[in-house]
Amino acid sequence: MILLVISTFLSFITLIFFWLTLDLVTGILPALLILCISYLIFTRRWTAKIQKCIESAIAEIQKGRAGSGIELLRIVKKRYALWQFSVARTIDSQIGIVYFMLKDFKKAKPLLEKSFIKQWNARVALALIAFLKKEYKKMDEIFEKTAKYSPKQGLLWSTWAYCHWKIGNSEKAINILARGQEKLGNLDKYLNINLTNLKNNKKMKMSGYGQEWLQFQLEQPQAMKVKIKR
Repeated sequence: MILLVISTFLSFITLIFFWLTLDLVTGILPALLILCISYLIFTRRWTAKIQKCIESAIAEIQKGRAGSGIELLRIVKKRYALWQFSVARTIDSQIGIVYFMLKDFKKAKPLLEKSFIKQWNARVALALIAFLKKEYKKMDEIFEKTAKYSPKQGLLWSTWAYCHWKIGNSEKAINILARGQEKLGNLDKYLNINLTNLKNNKKMKMSGYGQEWLQFQLEQPQAMKVKIKR
């Protein structure tokens, strides 16, 4: 937000300069260029700063210090939320994912609900909360909308299919994977393998997705459990 204000101010100064030296109409295009270019430069620089802070917080979480990591994320939100659009919602979704991994769904849900539709991992976590509550219609609605905006995310399609397979709805799972295959072709071999498995009455195997899959807690090894240090 503040970055946009600064860029707008620079654009306004440019417009005034042309107005005083030439004429107002001549200054419109340069002013617009200054607005766009300055905002792009500022945004990239601030995004890099914010990303470094987020990475530090995630490092804390990966070391098992979830409480410390969440606090760092909150500090990042407080420090940068007014500077750039979307920062607050992005940070909230990150915190929501952490609480989801800690199985604190009461805290996770409202934060995940704030996530942008293209933050597919946060939206998947939100859908899984509905799944765990056996709210399957709501789960499908969240997955459907998320898949519309992130059709190239194989794990999204596979996780959605996995949920239906776990409740005994293999036909629905096959349909979901087939839709994912239409979008991805051969880009996701694990999706294609699971589609073949289900068609041959075999189990789905998700371990190939590694850590990305484990974050959703549906097949979490005991060693991966994280506890908040108080």
